[in-house]
Amino acid sequence: LSPKIKRFGDTTRAYTIGHFLDYRYGKSTKYTFSFFYVLLAFLWMAIQFVAIAQLLKILLGVNFIFALLASVIVTIIYTSLAGLISDILTDFFQFWVMLLTFLILVPLLWIKSDGLATLTALPSTYFDPLAFGGVAFLIGGILLSGLVLVPSVHYWQRIYAAESATTSKKSFLYSIPGVIFFVAASAIIGLFAVSLVPQGDPDSVLFVLMMTYLPSGLLGLCFAGIIAVV
Repeated sequence: LSPKIKRFGDTTRAYTIGHFLDYRYGKSTKYTFSFFYVLLAFLWMAIQFVAIAQLLKILLGVNFIFALLASVIVTIIYTSLAGLISDILTDFFQFWVMLLTFLILVPLLWIKSDGLATLTALPSTYFDPLAFGGVAFLIGGILLSGLVLVPSVHYWQRIYAAESATTSKKSFLYSIPGVIFFVAASAIIGLFAVSLVPQGDPDSVLFVLMMTYLPSGLLGLCFAGIIAVV
């Protein structure tokens, strides 16, 4: 879809998905989409605030509610003053830091937990794609997880800003291996956590594993990368 979106943007000088909805379906559709997307944005922000609050709680030992409020205040100041350019720069930084984190953390956890023995000792339901919600959930999850990207304002702006339709298409194709790697690495780390931190809090187990098994310098870089993600 990206080449078509890019051509539309170039033809109509559109800059957001709202321009497309207004052009094709009228202002009422644009405003309806905007209303629901604002709700979604608040939900997504809430998830991000919880993530950084968990990180501060583990790093500094501060109260979770205090860390949550601090996260909100800092984020508002940051986004108000820094703008889009710094967001692009932090995204670039955090990608390479998190890539380095996973490339080091996964082999370390494999060695520490005797990887193959740990994975084979887990219940078979951990590897059953139908165990969570059955066939309907699996098929629906795959289809809807693909469709949910279509109305993403971030992707539309990324496409509009591309140099050409070909460039926008390549950017998505080139990102596929990275997406697969990060999803697979996250799943593997989660499986190791079952063995290494059996009573751990699922929301913070990644941080616990990092603090336990990563050397100091890399640990600092990784935490900086996670803060950049949030």
